[in-house]
Amino acid sequence: MNIAPQNTVATPSDIANISLNNMLGYLDELTSLYQVELQALKGYDMKAFSDIQPRKFELVHECEVQVREFRARQTQLKEADASLKERVIAAQESLNILASESQRLCKIRASSMARIQKRLLDAARDVVMRDKQHYNSKGKKTTNTKTRPVATALNEAI
Repeated sequence: MNIAPQNTVATPSDIANISLNNMLGYLDELTSLYQVELQALKGYDMKAFSDIQPRKFELVHECEVQVREFRARQTQLKEADASLKERVIAAQESLNILASESQRLCKIRASSMARIQKRLLDAARDVVMRDKQHYNSKGKKTTNTKTRPVATALNEAI
């Protein structure tokens, strides 16, 4: 006996639930990535931190796309499962907490790097200033250190 396949049409609530489930998956994966990122930052493991960034950017992009779809389907979202909506909101709140902690640790690392760069620049300047022979703007050796500041070949704009 052959059973003909039934063509089922997805209801608006089904479509909304699928979208919410997709978003929940993205948020869960982002949450786990942020936890790995926090461990890397706390352990000063910048390689591990750098390695997860591409996937994190992809997931953030997917979440942004999903949010745009939510805005376009606001009427369908009203019909979605309430418990699923609550799970997405809870996942987003926990993700926000992790993202804030990551941002705080990144700022600490950035200020630490700025201090290290400043020390390196100061040390390079000290070495150059201790040397009695300097070069003027025409490339000639001179002992006059007050003509111009000497470049240290380190980028001071950072």
